[in-house]
Amino acid sequence: MRKGSNSFFKRKVINSSARGGSPALVIGWFASLQRAELPGVFRLAFSCLEDRENTTMSVVWEELTLGLLDAKQLLRVFTRLLAATLLGAAIGFQRERAGKPAGLRTHTLVSLGTTLLILSCSAVGMSLDGLSRVIQGIITGIGFIGAGSILKLSEEHAIRGLTTSASIWVTAAVGVAVGLGSVGIALLSTLLALIILALVGRLEHRIERQRQTDAEEE
Repeated sequence: MRKGSNSFFKRKVINSSARGGSPALVIGWFASLQRAELPGVFRLAFSCLEDRENTTMSVVWEELTLGLLDAKQLLRVFTRLLAATLLGAAIGFQRERAGKPAGLRTHTLVSLGTTLLILSCSAVGMSLDGLSRVIQGIITGIGFIGAGSILKLSEEHAIRGLTTSASIWVTAAVGVAVGLGSVGIALLSTLLALIILALVGRLEHRIERQRQTDAEEE
């Protein structure tokens, strides 16, 4: 390498470092040099640095885009995750207004989590048999969450929280349906669940008050 080229080379590296240039920018500038002006050792070193950078970026990109093959697939995944969030929040909002311990956040997270599991398994090419096992595991796991919302009142000989537990289970089923792509079925199920929780719940309260009135009169 000529003396003038060597001093020019040093000045470029120092100026780039002084300006806070990142290693990627420096490596990119190295790649722009004419390889004919560099000795064989430097050409080999720069080639290794470029290959390492390209390998790292490709691995990071593959991890970020796994299951997102194109813009259409990205839109489909985003739509399902958003639908699961909104439908779970709708059920959770009703339970929150009713003053139940498992409310908005719990139902939203359950719906979103079950949809995420289904989408993740589908992204890696899991078979229908494998997905069925995942769904079985979800149903079993949701049972533990539902059991935590059930309270037994020994003094009153009554059990509370069964409806909230059932709503959590239904929310998980809605998330599974959304993850499988059946957004319409999930939407109809959510509407029916809201009708049952709101209207049928009021009907149950009226029946219970009437029963207590009849017992007092007797």
